[in-house]
Amino acid sequence: MKIFNKISRLPEFEKDFKKLLKRFRTLEDDLTVFIEKQLNLYHKLHKDNKGIFLITGLSIECPGSPLAGVGFQRFSHRRSRR
Repeated sequence: MKIFNKISRLPEFEKDFKKLLKRFRTLEDDLTVFIEKQLNLYHKLHKDNKGIFLITGLSIECPGSPLAGVGFQRFSHRRSRR
């Protein structure tokens, strides 16, 4: 089921993501689940279960975006570490 018309990844994100995939093999799947579940809840169903939070001090800036510097660390890394 397609939830969003388009999801873009910044080059900075792709670079960091590629490095993290070496340490956390399930990260791609975790990100897919995050998009399907958490972003759907937050953006489409307008439910805030505190699964999305801002991370301050990032170099990525998206003025006016509620997802500027969004972190899903609590969501994804719990399953990934072994």
